[in-house]
Amino acid sequence: MTDQKQTTTSVSDDPNFFEGWPMSTPLDIRLGQTNENGINFPLRWGIISASAIASDWIKSLQDVPGASVVAVAARDKARAAAYAEAHGIPAAYGTYEELCNDPNVDIVYIASKTWDHHRDMLTAINAGKHVLCEKPFTDTAE
Repeated sequence: MTDQKQTTTSVSDDPNFFEGWPMSTPLDIRLGQTNENGINFPLRWGIISASAIASDWIKSLQDVPGASVVAVAARDKARAAAYAEAHGIPAAYGTYEELCNDPNVDIVYIASKTWDHHRDMLTAINAGKHVLCEKPFTDTAE
């Protein structure tokens, strides 16, 4: 029988871990590359698709300084309105185009079905919005 040395690591052994910063803090801030004061501007998000994955994402966004969800869209306006009420979102739309044309939305989070990502991203991009899309970008190479 050989004697194996057991090693343990902790979060503080991680070179990207800094005391005092929650792990949800973006890496560039923890590394000192971005000053936290430089990111405290309003970043107003719109969500395409009132989905479960978007609900999880909204919870994570609460840790981002200056970020807020200001609108949600679903193909059914009643569903969008119920989702908005449940998550404290001020605006609800029955089409993705309406959300993308809202001047109060700076960036759009695409949480729709995979096969709709490409179309929904183009809708947001063509409206002049920044985009964050769930993966994958599309379900085929065509």
